[in-house]
Amino acid sequence: MQQAAADEEAGPGRKALNRVVGRFLSLRDTRIARIRATLTHEQRSFFDLLPLLLHVNHPTLPGFVSSDTPAGMINFRPTREQILLARRYVRGFKEEKRPQRAT
Repeated sequence: MQQAAADEEAGPGRKALNRVVGRFLSLRDTRIARIRATLTHEQRSFFDLLPLLLHVNHPTLPGFVSSDTPAGMINFRPTREQILLARRYVRGFKEEKRPQRAT
């Protein structure tokens, strides 16, 4: 009886957490697909580019503050498609290679 109470206090097990994460990722993918289905081509391009815009602090992109301003999301790596989209809208855009931050 005490073991059951201790297990409940410890929280869900690894399998249960993996199921929850799997359901979350599936729901996320479904929602993204629904959003993308309602957008025009240009809107989809912006939607796909948005994570990169939030990640970088580049002088030729909107929201640039200064070169000394910290920017970036930990472990985010832009896709090739995002880099190509950025180059399509901003001539001369180059991805800055920054060292990975310790987590």
